[in-house]
Amino acid sequence: MANTVLIGIDPGLSGAIASIAVAEDGSSVVRVTDMPTKQSRTGNKRSIDAWEFEQALYSHCRDKASVAIEHVGGIPGQSAPAAFEFGFGAGIIEGVLSAIGYSRVYVRPQTWRKEMNVIGSGKDAVMHTLQQYAPDAYGAWILRKGHDGRADAIMIACWLAKNNGIQLRNIGSVM
Repeated sequence: MANTVLIGIDPGLSGAIASIAVAEDGSSVVRVTDMPTKQSRTGNKRSIDAWEFEQALYSHCRDKASVAIEHVGGIPGQSAPAAFEFGFGAGIIEGVLSAIGYSRVYVRPQTWRKEMNVIGSGKDAVMHTLQQYAPDAYGAWILRKGHDGRADAIMIACWLAKNNGIQLRNIGSVM
């Protein structure tokens, strides 16, 4: 049984929710859920599904958990409607976390990447670092190039562990 549950969230539509359940001996288990989405309010795009997001969080941890959310802003060159949709999704995440009472911190990508020794700026850089840091979690969850949101979420949860002084050993994974 886990003593501590740490959750990392990559908030984009192709993002993910990753949890690390840490036992007293430092052994840990990783679970990952792709960001749940549904048809957006405008009907022609996808948006984060608040109810499914809440259910996904509960599937990771029914009790209190510490959460780190990647703090990102608009993308240069992004249209105003796209920026609004991204902000709307971030608001859904914030609202659900507030409603269920999970404590949370925000971390900029530059901060967690630097502190987790991610070398390089591309999406492959995080996947390569995760493969070195937690090979079992990498093998179980990162199946192809399009799963960089999963890698980010796992590494954000690992950053949260490191920031809370929790040593992760024997990082395993559950499907």
